[in-house]
Amino acid sequence: DGTILRGDLYRPRARQAFPLLLAWGGYTKELQNTGLPLPINEVGQVGYLITRGYCHLTANARGTGKSQGKRLLPFHESEPKDVADVIEWAATQPWCDGNVGMIGMSYFAAIQYLAAAQKPPHLKAIFPYLGFTDLYRHFTFHGGAFHSGFFAPYYSFVGSTQHLSISPWLRHLLGYILGHPWIQRRITAFFFKNEEKMPKQMHPEGSWMRDFARLAFDLPYDTSYYREKSAWPVLDQIQIPVCLGTNWGNTGLHM
Repeated sequence: DGTILRGDLYRPRARQAFPLLLAWGGYTKELQNTGLPLPINEVGQVGYLITRGYCHLTANARGTGKSQGKRLLPFHESEPKDVADVIEWAATQPWCDGNVGMIGMSYFAAIQYLAAAQKPPHLKAIFPYLGFTDLYRHFTFHGGAFHSGFFAPYYSFVGSTQHLSISPWLRHLLGYILGHPWIQRRITAFFFKNEEKMPKQMHPEGSWMRDFARLAFDLPYDTSYYREKSAWPVLDQIQIPVCLGTNWGNTGLHM
């Protein structure tokens, strides 16, 4: 529809075309590949993948990060169509050999099921790590209780950093410095030790605050709102290979 979506593209230092791995996010990409705020990388280990012959594209949904358009609710029904459009656009670029896969964890994982159900011709496989398929039971409400322990800091943080802009060279520098295992261990220890002392005052945008209030107070029951944004009703439409990944440490959020 003419809306411009933006992302970060990394490519091997070679002239031929390579397969592409797409990571699609519903919040700004500016902190990806930096090791902040925690030493995790939701879009995959980009440097490792590039050296093994893949292109990597981290794209932002409309209205998030630097992408144009009006921000929609997470996993809005039109979002998988945008992902499919980006897949088909990328597959025709000179740096892509026509083979596209998807990669990423959390939001970057859950959207993969919905995108694959769209059956874009050039999407060959997906790897959702720490994803979920039921927006109501796996994400928003657990055992009938609103998951406020996650959503309060989540909406505060992502809603406050949507227009954050970090220059590419600084992101690369941070990723290089903070990517060393011994630094990662110290950052992790610092965050867990000082979690209660960290500043809690953040200023999320109004739309993110409204989304939080709507989920917490207006949508307490499993209705069509959640079903239309969940992957479980369309899993049988996925006709490509799927590699699932999880661990024992995220059962409170990722199922």
